[in-house]
Amino acid sequence: MADYALHMKIVGFLHGLYPKVRISLHAGELAPGLVPPEGLCCHIRLAVEVAHSERIGHGVDVMHEDRPYELLKEMAAKHVMVEINLSSNDVILGIAGKDHPFPIYRKFHVPVALSTDDEGVSRIDMTHEYVRAANTYALSYADLKQMVRTGLEHIFLPGASLWREPDAFTRMAAACAPDAAGAAKPSATCAAFLQSSEKAQQQWELERRFREFEAGFAHIYGAVDVGLRDIEKFGRALDLAHADDDSHGHAGGGSEVAAQGGDLGVRHPDIAGVPGKQVLDPLPWVVAKSISVHQSALCQADSSWIA
Repeated sequence: MADYALHMKIVGFLHGLYPKVRISLHAGELAPGLVPPEGLCCHIRLAVEVAHSERIGHGVDVMHEDRPYELLKEMAAKHVMVEINLSSNDVILGIAGKDHPFPIYRKFHVPVALSTDDEGVSRIDMTHEYVRAANTYALSYADLKQMVRTGLEHIFLPGASLWREPDAFTRMAAACAPDAAGAAKPSATCAAFLQSSEKAQQQWELERRFREFEAGFAHIYGAVDVGLRDIEKFGRALDLAHADDDSHGHAGGGSEVAAQGGDLGVRHPDIAGVPGKQVLDPLPWVVAKSISVHQSALCQADSSWIA
């Protein structure tokens, strides 16, 4: 507490020297009663404005910050993603349900992705967090899909995004615009683009897995509308390679990267000339049958991050 502002200035100074280094920080993992009221004023704001953090782990006390609505709008405009740790925040801070800022972040269009914080400590996995979020906040499949894509959009892998606009998953980059997202055989132009970007390769693989997953429900639902009864199935095999991130860099969520349970990497199949690559996956793998889908963002796999 005493030196937090100074620490943010140090990170901000280093950012000026090394502007290409990506920054993800824990901020706002606080609640009233844990610190004096003045201690809730500005941790998230300092991380965003002074330290130039691109991702915020927790962000629980955002509504106790000075001018919170202004800060929420700023985070949305800057596309600063918040790593949401529902179980951890409940157990450690006593903040849950309607008292958690998760719905407020979504209302103000701040990018969010689910995270475990620390699976080993909390004795949970990403499936648990998906089920909890869906049950607590009545999330739809589309909501879950948005968060999965958001986690990958804010990964620190090198290369351009598959998506034309940040956090808007409606139009792909020009090179892949004519293609169907996640198609087994992208066009030559799109394949060349994917070859140039590790990030886009992961995003393309995510879309492929979405297509495969959704196809498995089409004969039941017609159009895909996966209900709560399927969410546990939707995430049950996350343990295959759950890698959610956390800005402390120890095993666990949000800016905190995880890869719990021993599986730190997954080899992706070749995509039309784009070789499959062993990576520490940025996201957990949401699996139905043998299908997995990336979720939350990666830190430890990146060589350039500060926490």
